[in-house]
Amino acid sequence: MVSWIKRHGKLIVCLVLFLTGCFCMWRIHSISGALISQQGAERWGDKEHSYAQVSAFFLQEAGISENAISGYRSQIQKSLEEASITGQGDAPKGTEKGRLWVDGYSAEGESLANRGGVSQSVDLIGVGGDFFLFHPQSMLSGYYFASDEAMKDRVVIDETLAWKLFGSPDVEGMNLTLGGKPCIVAGVYRTEEGREEDAAMGERAKVFIPLELLTELTGNSAITCYEILLPNPVSDFAKQLVLKNIAGVDLSSNTSNDIDLENMDIKVIDNTSRYSIKSLLGVIKNTGIRSMSRQNISYPYWENIARAKEDYCSYWLLGGALCFLPPLVLTGAYGVKRWRNRKWTVKRLWEFVLAKQEERVVKNWEKRQAEENNLTFSSLVVHEDEQEGSVKNTHSSLNIWRRWKRAGGSKNEKNDF
Repeated sequence: MVSWIKRHGKLIVCLVLFLTGCFCMWRIHSISGALISQQGAERWGDKEHSYAQVSAFFLQEAGISENAISGYRSQIQKSLEEASITGQGDAPKGTEKGRLWVDGYSAEGESLANRGGVSQSVDLIGVGGDFFLFHPQSMLSGYYFASDEAMKDRVVIDETLAWKLFGSPDVEGMNLTLGGKPCIVAGVYRTEEGREEDAAMGERAKVFIPLELLTELTGNSAITCYEILLPNPVSDFAKQLVLKNIAGVDLSSNTSNDIDLENMDIKVIDNTSRYSIKSLLGVIKNTGIRSMSRQNISYPYWENIARAKEDYCSYWLLGGALCFLPPLVLTGAYGVKRWRNRKWTVKRLWEFVLAKQEERVVKNWEKRQAEENNLTFSSLVVHEDEQEGSVKNTHSSLNIWRRWKRAGGSKNEKNDF
């Protein structure tokens, strides 16, 4: 056993490293696949329609309004029409109302939640558009409020706040106050768990409310996060469309090296491809300077979680690459050694292939002759010998076949060769 291990030690090490590299690749897929907020394109698109989820984050001071959102929608729709991406045929089957693209947006604030004398400081997330399509929550009770509901006092609270204020997560339809304003609990969602999730969400509960209610409670209407699902027929099409119509950056006539995107008041991210090998290699390349952004943008908790997962995935990618490297090197070295010590040449290999092909043709010819003429191939040899008057040499079947082919190869000429 020991001697066998010594003889095959390199092979065993390479196999272990290869399997470890495969595990690293699986971890990247597992980590990215658990981020529901990054998979809007997969939920919205289908096999025939490629989509991309693009997020734009703004400085708090440079936040945009709902009027600006309306302007962006018009510009984006116009750009899609110019690219001939319009009509029902361009929308995925089964999408709500046959819409070609959707968007959602959010702003943040703080307030005090109160019920029955029990108060809790909470983070408010004012949302609009199809926000919950991008960020579906695991609901313990109730439902999401819709952006077009007439009543703007519906709120969605997390289970932590539900237990602290009500002693139960089953509190749909019950009342509480936010900043002194009466509100109704539309639903309760399950709080995300994990090291990164706890760090990103902080200690205060998160409450989703209509953007109009956030403006009424805090006076803040500056939208800092805009997300959109767009058709992406070619790589980076959706991201460039957002950069052009929202950030005012046209990469079709410029390269990213010509424009200092880090000094702008907006950060645009293609969520759909952020965990691809190419993107993760960029994260590895920027290790050490990734946190030195000159943009003073405060990301929402889901984006901070996604950025932390990016770092982890880049580490797994680096580990996988290091694991795959030795097996690849040893395999290449073995291949070079075998090539140098080979006992065959390309010419001999080609001759062998031709001989096998000719042999197959001969066999097929013999079978066809026997079927068409009811005459075996051996009788043709005897017939030729009789015509010559004597049998001087015994010809092989292959030589007779070649002469027959030179004579024309038809069954009417079988007696002429």
